[in-house]
Amino acid sequence: MVPHPALVERSQFLTGNLTMVHAFARASVASVAMLTIAPWAAADFEVALNLEFTRTRYEGWFSGVTLHPFVDVDGFTNTQHPSNLIQVTSPSGKFTFAGNWFGSTSSSYILDHLFAITTEATAGDWTLSIKDGVTSQTSMFAFRVNIDGLFTSSYLREIVPVGLQPGDEISLNPTFEWAIEPAFDASADFDSGYATVQGPILEFSPNIPEATTWSPTQTPLPLSSGYLFAVRMNNRGNAPASLVDVTTPVPVGQGTPISDFSSRFEIGSSLVVADLTAVPAPGTVAALGAGAMVLPRRRCRD
Repeated sequence: MVPHPALVERSQFLTGNLTMVHAFARASVASVAMLTIAPWAAADFEVALNLEFTRTRYEGWFSGVTLHPFVDVDGFTNTQHPSNLIQVTSPSGKFTFAGNWFGSTSSSYILDHLFAITTEATAGDWTLSIKDGVTSQTSMFAFRVNIDGLFTSSYLREIVPVGLQPGDEISLNPTFEWAIEPAFDASADFDSGYATVQGPILEFSPNIPEATTWSPTQTPLPLSSGYLFAVRMNNRGNAPASLVDVTTPVPVGQGTPISDFSSRFEIGSSLVVADLTAVPAPGTVAALGAGAMVLPRRRCRD
């Protein structure tokens, strides 16, 4: 287990019910429709659980495996009540989720090998806690996670940078390259993926599953330090559903029951290389085009 940092957190800001978004991911802007909800429209809960397994490498800092839980719950008396609260905790507390209408955070310890995830995830009961802000009632549930074969194949493959290290100088017209361990069979193939460069500009690649190179189009890059390059690949539909099984949550004590429960899992691999500096090629003068005028901007992250 990596001693420091012990946790990887992913925060997300949401409109509507809790919905998973991914690391290094999509910035989105959405309008929130004003809802008129009957003040005591109590109903059974409908719960959707997603477990995101990631082989992550932050070059020069850490490499390991994470498990981030995400939950979507319907059935609150008032969906937008500020005191609504959803929490999920693994048996040992190494994988957690907490959120409501306004946002959420999923946290995971960084474990140093694949089988450690199985040990932690299958060690006993997970807990699901749902607090209704209107009634102040907290409903508690227990469920279990079973993993069979996920870590004995090539589903969680490591992405390694090629010719790039933290602190390196990069071209104003760079081509980023990385290597991915080969998959044993088609069920381990990535079905989506993208790269991004962040700094004075922010650019995401098109969907590039299984790609190993990418050249940004917003070039020449502004002369600057502090660039970050990242790659994320996902397997959201190729892997057999039998690899990860989640039991239906059972009530613990009194509370609102769950009328509908579903679960799914996703597999991903990610690479981050930070502290890069864009410089002109030796013996040339940098062309400060439109890219140099782009100001930093904030983006949503999960």
